[in-house]
Parts: sequence; C-alpha cells; structure tokens
Amino acid sequence: MALHIDDDDGAKDYYLYKDDPTPFSDLGTSSIFPLTLSGWCKPDAIDDHDAIISIGNSATTYPVASLNLRANGYAIADVKSRGVNAEASSASQYSADEWQHFCAVFTSNTSRILYMDGVAGTESTTTADVIGSNSNRLSIGEYATTWNREMNGHVADCAIWNVALTASEVAILAKGYTAIQVRPESLVSYYPLVSDFLDVMGENLLSFGTDASATGPTYSAHTRIIEDAPVMSRSAWGGI
Repeated sequence: MALHIDDDDGAKDYYLYKDDPTPFSDLGTSSIFPLTLSGWCKPDAIDDHDAIISIGNSATTYPVASLNLRANGYAIADVKSRGVNAEASSASQYSADEWQHFCAVFTSNTSRILYMDGVAGTESTTTADVIGSNSNRLSIGEYATTWNREMNGHVADCAIWNVALTASEVAILAKGYTAIQVRPESLVSYYPLVSDFLDVMGENLLSFGTDASATGPTYSAHTRIIEDAPVMSRSAWGGI
C-alpha cells in the first residue's frame, strides 16, 4: 500500500521527514551534489505545487534541492540557493490520477535534469548549489524548507542516491524495477512505502510531520514494482 497525502482539507497532513539526514548534513562546506531523487507519484489533481522529495533547511526558504510537481502540469528538478532559482522541467505534462515515475538527476551545481517515465527534459545549467552544512532536513511529500509544498496525491518507492544516475539507469526505474537494483552501492535511502516508512538502506529513518488538525495517514494501492529475488521476502508492492 502506497502513502496517500491529502492537503485538500486545509490541514498539513502526514508528510514524512528526517532531520540531519545522513550523509548530506555531514558534508560540511561541501556540495550535496551529485544527487539523484526518484519516486512514483499519482497526483490527485494538477492544481498545486507539490513536493515529492526534497533536501533543504527547515528554518529558511533556501537552500533546497527538490523533485516537485508544479501547478502548470510540469515536474521539475529544482535548486534554490541565495538569490537563485534553477529549474529543469519535464519534457511533457504529467497526468492526474495516474501513476508516473519521476526522477531528478543533479550532476553538479551547474547541471540538473528531470525525467518523467524515463523521458528526459531539457538540462538546466544555471549555477545553484546546496551545501551540506545547510542541509538539515529530508522530506517526502513536503518541501524541506519553510515554504509549504505539501503533496496532494499518492507516493511510492522513493529513493535517494549520492551519484548522478545515467539515462539508461533511470529508464530501468521507470520500467518498475526497485531502486535497490540500480547502483545499490550508491543508494543512500530507499523507501518502498508499503504501509510503513522504513528506509531499507538504514540511513534515514523517517518520522511524521503534521499539525493538530490532521487525522492520520491513509494508504492506497501501490504501483506495480518489479523486484529481484533477494528481496522477494518483503514485497514492495503488495506488503506480503
């Protein structure tokens, strides 16, 4: 069962977060790039700015690196630093009420690209960076800064690598293969989101962030995921 985050009631429902995420907050004055953020998402609607995965600073509006859905119907790989907003958009618009795969690849502070269902958009080359010592929060379903970008939809099989995946590797993920089958030696965190919020890699255990008016998490049918033999004992799509 996938996680369903619904902001239609006006409350900040149950998004996920981890403060001082390993290894990003341990980098000191070093850039957190290269970085890859990947996940499946089924938006409830195309009417908001919704964050799938982001790494940033919970006390300010920047810096942040994020994988987002925009209200204009495009997904973006986004970097915000002081006075700079650098975005790479998907090649086409996403759809509401359909599972789609999104992947943001940040090769460096001058290169980022957004893939939707394995298809690459145009590379953004604007200079914008996120430094490890300023990266104190990892979020799924919400922006990791003081801006409110809560997800309105379903999220599943989210993953973070400390390398820039290649186009062919992203294509494997878009076919439905689990993240643990793609460059596992560089996989920092992997969240199947099958009725729990465990990090399979063990680096970043997530917690709920919410307000008092939220009633609790809800779940929905998971997108189809293709597992390899070693992880069949814990099915990522059916919870069996």
